[in-house]
Amino acid sequence: MTSAPMPFNAKPVSSSADHDELVSSFLAVRRALGLAGLSLPILLYGHARFWPGGQMQPSISEFYHTVMGDILVGVLVAIGLFLIAYVGHRPQKGDKLTDWWVSTVAGVGAIGVALIPALPAGTDCDAFPPPEVVQGFVGHWCTPLGALHFISAAVFFLAMALICLFLFPKNAAGEVRYFDEPGNATYLACGIALIASIVGLAIFFFIADTDLGQALAERNIVFWLETLGVLAFAIAWLTKGNILAGVGSLLSTRRSQNPEG
Repeated sequence: MTSAPMPFNAKPVSSSADHDELVSSFLAVRRALGLAGLSLPILLYGHARFWPGGQMQPSISEFYHTVMGDILVGVLVAIGLFLIAYVGHRPQKGDKLTDWWVSTVAGVGAIGVALIPALPAGTDCDAFPPPEVVQGFVGHWCTPLGALHFISAAVFFLAMALICLFLFPKNAAGEVRYFDEPGNATYLACGIALIASIVGLAIFFFIADTDLGQALAERNIVFWLETLGVLAFAIAWLTKGNILAGVGSLLSTRRSQNPEG
């Protein structure tokens, strides 16, 4: 089996300054992932509620069929590529889960969600046109392969839950400790939120045809459950990227450059 690539293994770190630069780049990738995830539901909801002609959709995925479709696809593909490129910590002997493998699976799931969009709600399959070129490899929206959208979403959320619950909270000895280090409790909460999102979506789809399901659908429950998962993803990556320290460093740099400001 091919081993995961090692972080920072292109060449030896020759100085403390080189090391600091590499660490900063590593943190920047994590922050970019978090900010991308954070922006997605905010942009979609903001457009639906405040943009002239905007309309709320039943789910995040169904914004694909609106003018926000390009934003949705672009953000998800960017998240997917970042996750696939992410190496993470060097795996230790005996590790069954590694940052590289799980983040790659999550990245493939995110790209799958983007490129295999969901069927618009209430659409007659017989009347709906075939997919565009970028989705042509799945045949027709209404074939069984259309389920790949939901499979991709489940893979993305499940992989991210694994990262939050079992990889991010690891200490230097390879032990998962939720309350020993700053931020680890946040990863636990984000992992629980991702699992809750998955379970909530599964329950909704099971009861979707009931009166309760229809009442929840009118309140866009799928959008809000998906948003819960996406925000948990974003918060976990922002925490792992030490976003507060990054903001503080940026402010300190600007103050030093403008001492009279």
